[in-house]
Amino acid sequence: MGKGRTDWQFCWSLVTGSLCVASFLIGVRWGIQGVAIAYSIAWLITMVPGFAIPFRLIHLSGREFVTAIWPEFAGGLAMALVACGWRLMLNYFGIQSSAVHLFSTVVVGSVCYLGLMLWWSPPVIEELGVVLMNSPLSRFAPLLSRAIRKK
Repeated sequence: MGKGRTDWQFCWSLVTGSLCVASFLIGVRWGIQGVAIAYSIAWLITMVPGFAIPFRLIHLSGREFVTAIWPEFAGGLAMALVACGWRLMLNYFGIQSSAVHLFSTVVVGSVCYLGLMLWWSPPVIEELGVVLMNSPLSRFAPLLSRAIRKK
């Protein structure tokens, strides 16, 4: 849209929309898991061109993109590993409650991710502080600023 190529966006939307609908129709024969698997395959097929087309328009390489998002991506991977470890620990201790699994894993994962982001301090954390200043959560912005300055 920013480059004035909404015609490309329209054509790409027709392709991806058709592929998504087809994946649902194919996957429904095997229930909800079939739909999820078929949709995942459709998404994987469209992912590369879905990034390549806009990247080509703005002259952005895949390497530059990955370099820019690496801290957040690595933090997400680390959070996923910690959350999986937490779930394994809950299972090991015989805790079966789905609510305990859900809520405690969300808290553990969130604390892990936020801690890693504050430690690595990518530019997105500074942007978060700016966004918080203009929101109902503005009282948390000074805490975030102090945590970044302590580094």
